[in-house]
Amino acid sequence: MSRKVTFSVSTGYVGSRREETYKLEDLGIIESEYETEQELEKAVGEAYEEWIWESIDSTWYFED
Repeated sequence: MSRKVTFSVSTGYVGSRREETYKLEDLGIIESEYETEQELEKAVGEAYEEWIWESIDSTWYFED
C-alpha cells in the first residue's frame, strides 16, 4: 500500500485554502529508494515546492 501525502496552501482568507492528496508514486517518489525518513521528507519537500508554485498565481506592481 502506498503512503499518501496532502499538500495544502492558504492565504488565510475564507475559501482560499487549496489541498490535494497524492500517493507518493504519483509524485514520482518510490519510498523504498530512500534509506532514511529524512531523505524521503526532503524528496516530498521538493515535490511540495514544485506543487505550490504551480498552484498559486501571484504578481506585484508599482502604484503611481
